[in-house]
Amino acid sequence: MNPLWLVVFLTVSVSAEYENSSLPEDRIVGGVPINIEDAPYQVGVYYYNDIIFCGGSIITRYHVLTAAHCTYDQKSVQFKPSSLRIRAGSPYAFGLGEVHKVAKIVPHPYYDSRTMNNDIAIFKFEIGLTFGPNIAAIRLPSLDFVVKTNQDVRVSGWGLLREESIKPTQLQAVTVQVISRTDCEAVYSISSSMFCAGVPKGYKDACHGDSGGPAVINNILAGVVSWGIGCARPSQPGVYTDVVSHLGFIYHGLHS
Repeated sequence: MNPLWLVVFLTVSVSAEYENSSLPEDRIVGGVPINIEDAPYQVGVYYYNDIIFCGGSIITRYHVLTAAHCTYDQKSVQFKPSSLRIRAGSPYAFGLGEVHKVAKIVPHPYYDSRTMNNDIAIFKFEIGLTFGPNIAAIRLPSLDFVVKTNQDVRVSGWGLLREESIKPTQLQAVTVQVISRTDCEAVYSISSSMFCAGVPKGYKDACHGDSGGPAVINNILAGVVSWGIGCARPSQPGVYTDVVSHLGFIYHGLHS
């Protein structure tokens, strides 16, 4: 089992601190470029202002939901909040929008990097985002929300366009389908708080750099891009953290 950031290692050094640690880097293949108005909740997560390595979803003016593994480097050391930046309101990996410093990182207390269970976290800001057409919160699911087999899931981010490829400059999105739990469990060991989505022939998927980003069903944040084997491989769907299973953590995090 590989969290997406284990697949690709960064080769660019941006500072003495960065030279001694590796950023997580994770997973859109088969998608299309979109404008930020089409996903105003999408943000990029950066190491300082230089490296975009994960995505996230705006859930309030002061909070972004992401993957827990996006809060740790490849040595399993948690990033300092002061080292991270969030860009909102721009379709581009670099330029435009608002850039905010992270004031606090709240990973799930029971996140397990071996099983990838509870792969969810919250970034908090001291200065709130400016909501408008390009920056908006996405709806969280209600307690009775259920992810159903064959539902369309839209995933977005600035991740690789294919394995061992380059990252796009413009935000990409792809639509995949929820895979039945039986079919997913035939491939992976997943917990009850995960779900799988993909395309059987494997030509659409999230890819390296998309981790932490949104998985949206009917305009509701159903999942968080978490892990998988490679990108868009046949019969190897992506695995997503189920948001409704973690509503207790989320609401506690918003008020802690």
